[in-house]
Amino acid sequence: MRALASLALPLLAAATLPACLLEGDGPDEPVPPDVTSGTYRHYAQSSWTLPATSEDARRYGFDFDGDRTIDNQAGAVIAALDNIGLDVQTASDTAITAGELVILHSVRADELTDDGSVSWRVLSGRPTTPPRWDGTDDFIVAGEDGSFVGPIVRQNARLDWGVINVTLPFFPDQAPTILPLADARIDARITDDGCEGTIGGVMLAADIDVTLRRFAAQAITHIERHPEHELARVAYQVFDTNRDGVITVAEMVSNSITQSLFSPDLDLDGRAGNDALSFGLGFSCEAARFSAPGEI
Repeated sequence: MRALASLALPLLAAATLPACLLEGDGPDEPVPPDVTSGTYRHYAQSSWTLPATSEDARRYGFDFDGDRTIDNQAGAVIAALDNIGLDVQTASDTAITAGELVILHSVRADELTDDGSVSWRVLSGRPTTPPRWDGTDDFIVAGEDGSFVGPIVRQNARLDWGVINVTLPFFPDQAPTILPLADARIDARITDDGCEGTIGGVMLAADIDVTLRRFAAQAITHIERHPEHELARVAYQVFDTNRDGVITVAEMVSNSITQSLFSPDLDLDGRAGNDALSFGLGFSCEAARFSAPGEI
């Protein structure tokens, strides 16, 4: 399903990896490492970085299908939304810096310089006071949002085996939207003090419609609360097809423009038709303190 050998690491770095990362059912299918040792290091996410341009979408994307082309269709859509006044970046920054959205990371590794078997958990935290981001912040874990395994090479974590629920505020006065991503990856530089890099994955066809309907419902609420917003003007022109002055979820979701923007761009199962929507975005984190379930 994935040509992971060509995605996980440059050839020079791959030459330093243990054999367990290079063996699998076939030459393009290495198996994930078994993480049995390592120190747990804890971090709190200090930002999401959303694509604002098509160039940004490429920068934060991944080659999910092994065709040597960067995939980030959903990231490109977010960049387009920014052009009509939906400032997802500011909504995200505000929620994180205020302590309303808490995303925690627990990394288990023997060393942060080079380690062939690393685990990385993404956890949700309870809302708190605004963090200081100086390593002294204490958080409380509220749930589990994702997990990854893979190697660290020269302080670069390249974890290709993962799943994650990306929690992203699209609208400043509403709850974050949950974006379920399979085939997820992390590519990040990490130290004891923090990390910075990209997270991405694919939304499977079965999840796209549900997620899109949730987003549409929030967009309609935002339009009703802020009728003067540029998004409201555009939305009524595009989605109010019967011109009754009301936009419904059905009108927004079934619109040909919506269907085109959120159409799957990847064929991961090798059958006829695309079956997954690609997404990638940047993130950063700072050292933090918390207790995570299952860690000794």
